Amino acid sequence: MALEEIKKRILEKGDEEIRKIDAEARKEENNIENSIKADEEKVYKDVVDKRRQELELIPKRIISNARMEKKFRVESKKAEIVHNVFREAKKKILEMDDKEKGRILKNLAEDAKENVRDPVVYVDRRYSNLINAKARNIGDFGVIVESKDGLMRVDNTLNSVILRMGPDLKASVMRVLFEDAKEKISKPTP
Repeated sequence: MALEEIKKRILEKGDEEIRKIDAEARKEENNIENSIKADEEKVYKDVVDKRRQELELIPKRIISNARMEKKFRVESKKAEIVHNVFREAKKKILEMDDKEKGRILKNLAEDAKENVRDPVVYVDRRYSNLINAKARNIGDFGVIVESKDGLMRVDNTLNSVILRMGPDLKASVMRVLFEDAKEKISKPTP
């Protein structure tokens, strides 16, 4: 009987030990599950917050892109208007009467001759009757002044003058057209 009693005690202690190990395992399993759930909730919250921030930025990006597009269109339209101003100015010069064209050609020639030693003035064949200059196929309204030795040359044709003075002229035209217009718009009418 003693053997049976020892066996019974050993089995009871074994069962008790199994229950303790099982309880500790369940406790550890619960801790791990709780930790995983907490991590899942944190990751889920981080993902939701990040997505919410991204979604909040979408309208701002749309507005920013719309503003940039609007600015581009306005600037493109301004550039087109300035280009039209230059084209119309050139057209008006070319439509002037011969007396006025001759005066302009003489001024262009005198201006260029100041910078050239022993100047020779050339004018396009179409305008050779308007100024005392040698006729040449220049292909533009204006004059070209060269030194006799050909080392110096000043191109005072309409296209060249506009090209040289373009940036300054464009700035002036923009200021006149658009800043004055802006002031008129912003001032209330009485």
